[in-house]
Amino acid sequence: MQGTAPRPLRSRFAVAELNSYVESFGHLDTDQMGAASRPRVIGPDAELVVLAQLGQERKVFTEPTLVHGLTFLMHLVHGRWLVADPDYRR
Repeated sequence: MQGTAPRPLRSRFAVAELNSYVESFGHLDTDQMGAASRPRVIGPDAELVVLAQLGQERKVFTEPTLVHGLTFLMHLVHGRWLVADPDYRR
């Protein structure tokens, strides 16, 4: 049976996740990153967004290329794109 975790547990989970992001990615210079331009639709109102490490110069890839980056699941909520949370439902 699936359900929603109690709010205190969800809050502790969110804090742990945010701390993990800061620990893993806090050293990244976001000024040196750019969003990949190809849409990655995975369902109604849901897309993957890729932020790739660019370095000092702008890059254009014309074929699949392995890059260092971050991938986020985003969902459209009331006209705004938000990072999906653990309770995300289509």
